[in-house]
Amino acid sequence: MKPLVAAVLLFSTLAAADHQRRQVVVASGPLTVVDRDHLARKLSRIERLLTEGGSGEVRPISEQELRDLLQAMSEKWRPAEALELLAERAPSHWFLIAHVKRITDAIFAPSDKLKAVRILRPRILDPQNHEQLAKRLFSPSGQEEVRRILR
Repeated sequence: MKPLVAAVLLFSTLAAADHQRRQVVVASGPLTVVDRDHLARKLSRIERLLTEGGSGEVRPISEQELRDLLQAMSEKWRPAEALELLAERAPSHWFLIAHVKRITDAIFAPSDKLKAVRILRPRILDPQNHEQLAKRLFSPSGQEEVRRILR
């Protein structure tokens, strides 16, 4: 089965799942219970990799593009507007945890920093490095939330 067909079938399973439940059962050999949100994130990443295709090369945002994004965010009067801008621009870039740190450094409120991490999550290339972000930026409860988001 081709990867795109498999992704579509898995997405169909996800869409058909009971929205009140937090888990989906996916049959691929033995039955496996998978967290619905985790599955959605994985499928989203697979879909992007397939559609962006070409050489399959995925590169993180360039230094200049990151500076431009940070500058545009700083020009927004309200934090909600800066987060909206981030949500608009994030899907056209890939980020490393180091980039996420710089973006969250530009945001004042801890709750807005967490919102930024949630916005960027599907586009982070190295989520396994989440400890670098969590320990530097957040309180103990915020650190746990960052770990949960980036797992």
